[in-house]
Amino acid sequence: MIVKKYRIKKIKEFNYMFRNGKRYNASNLTLIVTKAYLPYSRFGISISSKIGNAVIRNKVKRRIRAIIAEFLKDNTKFDKKNFIFVARPGIENMCYSDLKKCIYNLMYKVQ
Repeated sequence: MIVKKYRIKKIKEFNYMFRNGKRYNASNLTLIVTKAYLPYSRFGISISSKIGNAVIRNKVKRRIRAIIAEFLKDNTKFDKKNFIFVARPGIENMCYSDLKKCIYNLMYKVQ
């Protein structure tokens, strides 16, 4: 699980990142990155209602959070950046291992 201080929650921060962030695309996922003004990285997840009902959206969010937590354990040195993962339709059909590969590839593109 990701500690609360490492999450992006405020709408102002999401809007700023959507306007000014650099985008990296994968098949069913987009990663938006900006520089952090805090001494640590933070993460946000954006999933629209086009993905499915609340149960499916929450399942996808839980999976993404778990993968991010694993990634942070594996990679202790990490740049000071803010990340938002934007889910696109089709992500609900991906298995956990495919989603993990997708996220790891996006994170390594950034570094």
